[in-house]
Amino acid sequence: MGDKSMKTQAGVENDEKTMAVPASNANDLKGEEPKKEKEEPKRDSSKREDQAQNPKEPEKAPKKQKSGTKAEAQKKKRNKSKDKKEKATKKSNFLDRIVVVADNLLSKIPTKKDGDKGKEGKEGKKKDKAASGESQAVEKKEEVPLPKNVKDFIESVLDIEKQQTLNKYFLNTLIKIAPSATYTAFNANMSKNQSPDVFCNENNRVKINEKEPSKGDYIHANRITFEGLKRTYIATQHPLKGTVDDFFTMVFTEEIETIVSLSATSNTFPTFYPTEKDTHVDLPTYCVSCKFVKLETKYSAIEYTLEVLPHGCSQGLLVRLLKYSRWGKYQVPGSPKVITSLVKSIKKSRGPLVVQCETGVNQSAALIYIDAILGLLEAGQTPSLETVFRELKSQRHSALSQRLHFSYAVFAILVILRVRAKQANQIGDCLKEVEEFEKEEAVEFVKSAASEPSDPKISSPTLDQTIG
Repeated sequence: MGDKSMKTQAGVENDEKTMAVPASNANDLKGEEPKKEKEEPKRDSSKREDQAQNPKEPEKAPKKQKSGTKAEAQKKKRNKSKDKKEKATKKSNFLDRIVVVADNLLSKIPTKKDGDKGKEGKEGKKKDKAASGESQAVEKKEEVPLPKNVKDFIESVLDIEKQQTLNKYFLNTLIKIAPSATYTAFNANMSKNQSPDVFCNENNRVKINEKEPSKGDYIHANRITFEGLKRTYIATQHPLKGTVDDFFTMVFTEEIETIVSLSATSNTFPTFYPTEKDTHVDLPTYCVSCKFVKLETKYSAIEYTLEVLPHGCSQGLLVRLLKYSRWGKYQVPGSPKVITSLVKSIKKSRGPLVVQCETGVNQSAALIYIDAILGLLEAGQTPSLETVFRELKSQRHSALSQRLHFSYAVFAILVILRVRAKQANQIGDCLKEVEEFEKEEAVEFVKSAASEPSDPKISSPTLDQTIG
């Protein structure tokens, strides 16, 4: 019995040594599983030898076996099934040990500290975050107060709305502004004017053909500037059939980079430039060809790249023409995104900006008013609605004479300022009031809003995407 006890104890120790996997050596994990399965029968054999050498130990009496080959086959089948279960259990226990050991090893692998990440630079930080499964969330910008000049401007507009509403302010104050002017050339060239009631101021009219006086220097267009603003605008009417050549003479002479055309296309106001790529229009003085066409989104203009080439010259002028035709003379755009898209498109335009509609005093004047106020605010100034209106009116007769266009212009300005403030993480109590103002005004504009394309294939950008 003593020898048997010693052998049994040795067998157990051998089993424990066989099943243990040292945590300090990761290489021991390789090939361990098949080896253990092969060694299992040896432990069973040693136990049978121990029993043979100790005949005194009582053995369990075997159960009475069924006679016949069928009974033996069933017994073998049961024994085989039992052996499979035992092996599966041992294999499962072995795998559990492997997982525990692997977890212990992984927990001891050193990870990179913040100091190490800093040494590797920005690229190292990105790799570390990706490896650890951290999300690449954009850090929240620190909130900053709204610039004082922007805040003061917004509050001045909201005060007008509270005290008398913008509509009454226009009717009681702005509509009465009528600067004096002379219209000598306008009166002498009535055949070149779209309307006999929309005058062209003499003192700031654009002159063409100054080197060839015999051709005449008149075109119904005025140069408009604002104190404190670098940009120059040219407000003009839709060209008549006989003044298209004059229009492109002005464009070429003034070296215009961008034209914004807001007149609705119709028989009264036909298209005066080529609209398909690689086509051209021959005029008395110029050949105007279309080089490129960029299609519109739901709220943006169609963008044409035109080349204005004088006959007999090899050097032409490339011009960008933005055409938006869904803003009628007595309407407002179907969405403020129309205005925000236009403002974004002309933001980086250099040189004089030509803005044209049917008579050059309605939609074109509204866009100039919006862009001028935004430009002054960006320059750090605090413009007043009346001051900018008076400057515009003194340079372009009948400009912004419709209450509807004035109200919508102010509405669009506040929308742009609010969204820009949001994008810059700027805060201010007045911004909440602007949101309420927008909701109220939007309801008022519904009945005058122009329709927008319903084609689902035309992309529809968000308001944030249209603001630059």
